[in-house]
Amino acid sequence: MQDIKIRIYKIKGQLTGIEKMIDNKRSCDEVIQQILAVKKAIDSLAKEISVQYLASYLKKDKKNQKRIESILTKLIRL
Repeated sequence: MQDIKIRIYKIKGQLTGIEKMIDNKRSCDEVIQQILAVKKAIDSLAKEISVQYLASYLKKDKKNQKRIESILTKLIRL
C-alpha cells in the first residue's frame, strides 16, 4: 500500500508541475508531453491497484485460484 501512496504523491507533483507550466506559458508541446506522462502514470497506478486487489483474493479463494491467476496475467500485460 505504501508503494501506491508514493505513486499518487508523484502524480500529484506532476500535476502541480503542469499547472506551473501553464501559468508560465510554456509551449503546448511541453505541456502535452507532461500530460501524457501523467496519463501513463495513472494507467500504471490503476493496473497496480487492480493487481493488488485481485492478488488479495488468491490468498482467500482457493476454489477460483486458476481463474484469478489468468485475470492477473492479463492485467499485467496491459
